[in-house]
Amino acid sequence: MPLVRHLFMALSITLFASAHAQSLRDGISFHTLQDIRDGTVDKCPVLYGAAGEKVYHENNSGPPLTDEEYRELAGDAELFALQGDAQFYSRSAKKILPMLEAYLTSLGYDLSDPTIYGRPEVLSSLQSFSPDKLSGDIPVLCGDGRIEKEQAESRERERLAREEYERNCKLCRLPGGYYLDAIYEGDFDKQNELAAKYIYDVISAGGAEVMMLGVLINNTGGQKTDFTYLEDVVGYYMLSSSRKWRNKPQCYPSGVHKVTFTTEYPDQVYETVGGVYLGRDEGYTNVTEYAVSPALKSACDKICNKNGGILLTARLAQGFGKKLDAVEAFRSVDRMLSEHACDSDVVRQFERNLVDMWERENSQPSNVRRNTIGDFFR
Repeated sequence: MPLVRHLFMALSITLFASAHAQSLRDGISFHTLQDIRDGTVDKCPVLYGAAGEKVYHENNSGPPLTDEEYRELAGDAELFALQGDAQFYSRSAKKILPMLEAYLTSLGYDLSDPTIYGRPEVLSSLQSFSPDKLSGDIPVLCGDGRIEKEQAESRERERLAREEYERNCKLCRLPGGYYLDAIYEGDFDKQNELAAKYIYDVISAGGAEVMMLGVLINNTGGQKTDFTYLEDVVGYYMLSSSRKWRNKPQCYPSGVHKVTFTTEYPDQVYETVGGVYLGRDEGYTNVTEYAVSPALKSACDKICNKNGGILLTARLAQGFGKKLDAVEAFRSVDRMLSEHACDSDVVRQFERNLVDMWERENSQPSNVRRNTIGDFFR
């Protein structure tokens, strides 16, 4: 019996080793660079499985191909190409190289020596380089499309899940509606996460100059109103709803808190540097009336007629050509109030949760980072 067991184990090890040795080439199709240039290969998917893990080892902190494994895949060639001719794996460097470095490697240069880039012949080779300088005999290894298929299936699952979510989502179909829906659902953390993303998007689109302008806007008149994104939305909601409902008592079943702000704008006179009169814009008086429910009184006392800095900053950043959800969410407030009556379940639930979130925002510890324009510089 022990002899049988030993024979069985030896056979199992042999079969396992054989299967493991063969697995490196599984799911791979082999071509040449000339096949890619001739168009005889339509697609060249990413490598997958054992070979893919070795080739892309820098992404997963695994070991590279051994010399034996390399020869199994590409013979004695110094390079083999991936994804058509998008990338090149180097036998000597044991990693993926961009095309220009792959070309220098094919000429025999040692890329680990940084001094080669100062040699006239290397500079000449780089200046005269074109993709067709690479030999058409270079092997090309293509995967079986499994990764692309899984990615496509994942995107499809995400699309279906998003459609299902939006089907049952009261406000998601509005532009920027995901933020409003987070408020409607009372999900403070999701709202906070989206607000942080929106501020980051403003930074990315407009840069530090726009953010600095936003700080100046928020501090006009020395008010130091460095509101969070949520607070700016609360202020916008109070202004937008006041414009629509202030003369509709049915919209305030629990009573109404009213406040009026009057701003005087003086005449603007235009003259040349020499004092020659060019013209005048007449001054005017701007009156802003707020009418909010008692639950929003404390918010109005702090925010009314002072908000708008984040929205204006986001609009400035959007002027660089990128559409920003940071702006769309404000527009969605107007859309929501146009599509839903003031006494609708949607608006009432939205306002209740908006009040709760504003109170929670203002009760945060002082060491919690706030989603403000000013916090970009802290």
